[in-house]
Amino acid sequence: SMLATDEEPSRIAYAVSGARQMITDMSRGDEAMIIAAGPTPKILSSFTGNKAALLDALDGATELAGGGCELDAALRLASSVTSDSGAKAVVFSDGILPPVDPRSFSTPEGEAALNLSYFPVGSSGENAGIVSAGSRRNVFTNDYEIFVAVRNHLPRALETDVTFYAGEQLLDVLEVSVDPGDRSELTLENLPYIGEPIRIELDHEDALDADNTAYIAMAVDEQFKVALCTERESLPLRRVLQSLEFVELYDYASEESERGRQDVDVWVVDGNAPSGHDPAASYLFIDSTSHPFLPVVPGNSVKADFLADPPIVPAIVGVDNASDLMRFVNISNLNISRMRLVQLQPWARTVVEATEGPLIVEGYLSGQRTLYIAMDIYDSDLPVRASFPILMSNAIRGLGSASGATSGLTVAAGNRVQLVAPVGTTLAEVTTPGGEELEFSLETRDLSLADTTETGVYDIRYFNEDGEQIGGLKLPVCLASEDESNIAPYSTLRLADAGTIGTDEGDGEIVGSRQVRVNREFYTWLILLVLLIMGLEWYLFHTRTL
Repeated sequence: SMLATDEEPSRIAYAVSGARQMITDMSRGDEAMIIAAGPTPKILSSFTGNKAALLDALDGATELAGGGCELDAALRLASSVTSDSGAKAVVFSDGILPPVDPRSFSTPEGEAALNLSYFPVGSSGENAGIVSAGSRRNVFTNDYEIFVAVRNHLPRALETDVTFYAGEQLLDVLEVSVDPGDRSELTLENLPYIGEPIRIELDHEDALDADNTAYIAMAVDEQFKVALCTERESLPLRRVLQSLEFVELYDYASEESERGRQDVDVWVVDGNAPSGHDPAASYLFIDSTSHPFLPVVPGNSVKADFLADPPIVPAIVGVDNASDLMRFVNISNLNISRMRLVQLQPWARTVVEATEGPLIVEGYLSGQRTLYIAMDIYDSDLPVRASFPILMSNAIRGLGSASGATSGLTVAAGNRVQLVAPVGTTLAEVTTPGGEELEFSLETRDLSLADTTETGVYDIRYFNEDGEQIGGLKLPVCLASEDESNIAPYSTLRLADAGTIGTDEGDGEIVGSRQVRVNREFYTWLILLVLLIMGLEWYLFHTRTL
């Protein structure tokens, strides 16, 4: 929303102008720091009294505009680096952000660590834009559909066209009609799979251009090669894997198997059955105790014993429901007769916690993803539960996507992107939508793109040490946000639970002012006053009556 042009030449430029004036008016001895409060706060300048350095650093704020705003994180950052309890923080914003948590700028004792001021920008909320876009495959026809949602924040009805492109090829044009304040949804149906990013344009001019265009990628249903490594029949596990339409399953008997190790996306290792050691693949371990890629240090197994003192009753006590692995999975009342005690590796985390320790663990190291189930699945009733095939489906999809190339990925503007490069990558080249060329030297398979504030398609290419291109993808980035398209500015900065700290804003808001008070030098006037008093004393002394 800070890219809106209802302020001349834009909201972000107007905010920078106000900050420039504040820096120019700083007194001798004053110091300031500059933080760009985007999705990830970034320090543009640390504390300094050098006005020229501060003004130069301020130019970077314009380049980082776009996407969401994490003001709480920025205020916590500012509070952590200032030692002056009377320090002042001035927020230049249109106020389109969640209510500020007072704890983000307060001390542990509940007192304000920063005196917060608000400089509001923006004058109009009139805007219309694309607030949602995506694609899906029709499971009955295998055709693809593109869906788009348009929100109208204009005081009048919006009647215009929505145009769909694949590259420069026109796909279709649909008409849209949206009443003031309403949302309308469109669907473009019966499309084949399209590998390149799709551009969607709303034929409308307003104060915010960024939400008039959206970019998406079609998610392809990939086929994953899965190797099942087991020394027993394991029929429930085998049948579940065979039932997954995106899995090509084969049995792995030894490292001399007919299929090369580099051909596998996911290894499912049951116990300590022989398996390949492929750093480019992902692994699902089930009660394994010896493998170089384990995300845990296995210990002894413990058996349920109701007669022990205290009784040993393995049961689930915590589930990370935000994890993709646990999507639509309910195992909170799982019956467990035996589980293994494990310690996490530094690069692993717990997804499901049991009374005896971590039960399901995921690991991520140098681009390789692993999952560990700390029990023999047949020492529980998991194989006979409806959640078992869903859990296996989520696991294979997540692990397979980490091993293969990224496809169907669409990123919200301003968000950090974590990508996994192909094995053997030493250099990644990125061309931004504006044509800027970036290079990243890689020591691992991890590639992180922190600056995605520019909307459009990012062209990413991977090269090995010989300079040969070994992979790449086109990454679409778009705004498509209900919050950012509602550009109506706020004259106040809203606070959450304002009464929790010692401030004067008990009504839950900080009133904005475009006149930012700063310390001004008054030595000149003080000297003139002293001279005036001295002159008056001299006059009275020489004219006194003897």
